[in-house]
Amino acid sequence: MTQENAARFGDYRKERGILIPALAAGIPDAPRDELDRVATEGAPATDAPAHPHGYLENARGDLVREENIKPMDLARDRLVRNLVEEAIAEQERLRAFKRRIYDQVDDFLEMAMAEYNVKYGGERNNVTLRSYDGRWKITFTVADQIGFNEGIVAAQQLIQEYIEEAKTLMRHAFRTNRDGNLSKGRVLSLLQYDFKGEKWRNAMASIKGSIETRGSKEYVRFYRREKAMQGERQISLDFSGV
Repeated sequence: MTQENAARFGDYRKERGILIPALAAGIPDAPRDELDRVATEGAPATDAPAHPHGYLENARGDLVREENIKPMDLARDRLVRNLVEEAIAEQERLRAFKRRIYDQVDDFLEMAMAEYNVKYGGERNNVTLRSYDGRWKITFTVADQIGFNEGIVAAQQLIQEYIEEAKTLMRHAFRTNRDGNLSKGRVLSLLQYDFKGEKWRNAMASIKGSIETRGSKEYVRFYRREKAMQGERQISLDFSGV
């Protein structure tokens, strides 16, 4: 470090209760005020346990004095905490928006059903609502979340005993992903083949019998188009995960 930079960065500066040490040797020179801004700006409240003043916990669970932590590491820590806290707040805001959507749409559908003296049962599946000019649209769909029980093992064994060409299909269909799970699409694609023979029919029956619905996920999507007769564009909001 040059003498000028040493004088510039040599002393500790205290902002918002955090001691920011001088840049360590070997770290490229950077504007000190920029590092301070990133490191200390808007320090969020986190779910992490409280630490003694002037200490941070590292990934191994050890307490490290902040004055012994590189300024760039402090800056990164504050940046990540700030952005993750904002992401959590946005998730909560999106979750509240989702509840508000369903409440308002349920109220509207209940009112619409009452026009025909029908009691609304709370089902929104395959409902599409459009604005009067057709430029705005909301759709609701429900997708079942399926899996396979132990019957799928019987299907795999029966196919293994079958003809060679079916074995090739089987190896593709029963290939698992990195989490050890089967691809539902590949397994169910076997049902479209109509090989002759009792073993194949039994294998397909085993696949069908192994299918279990393990819940469902509701999707709401918003669309708009700028002008009449133009194509619709989806307004991207991922509600399915909140």
